[in-house]
Amino acid sequence: MSQQKVDKYKKEKANREKQIKKKRIKKIVSVFAVAIVFAFVIGIFLGRTVYNVTVERRKATATVKAEAIDLWMQEQWSANYSELWGDAASNTDAVMDQVINLDDVNDASASDAN
Repeated sequence: MSQQKVDKYKKEKANREKQIKKKRIKKIVSVFAVAIVFAFVIGIFLGRTVYNVTVERRKATATVKAEAIDLWMQEQWSANYSELWGDAASNTDAVMDQVINLDDVNDASASDAN
């Protein structure tokens, strides 16, 4: 039995360097993997925070071009109010016709008064 123990010890001693290298490599790989996961988690947190801050700043300093507002107003008018008030050109024509008719009435009443 003691010869078996001696043979076992010799085998372990011969493989000791390989085992130590394997342990070191496993330790380095595990530390590297943990570091990558840790960096990934922190990166997601920081990235999301930076994104939210920039979005809020953009919303706070947002500018709109006058052309965009004008286009939006035209679309809203045509979609919601054009049926109520009609076309602006036809309204202008109707108002002008009424003004002309009032001028005729005023001219006629002025000539009757003379």
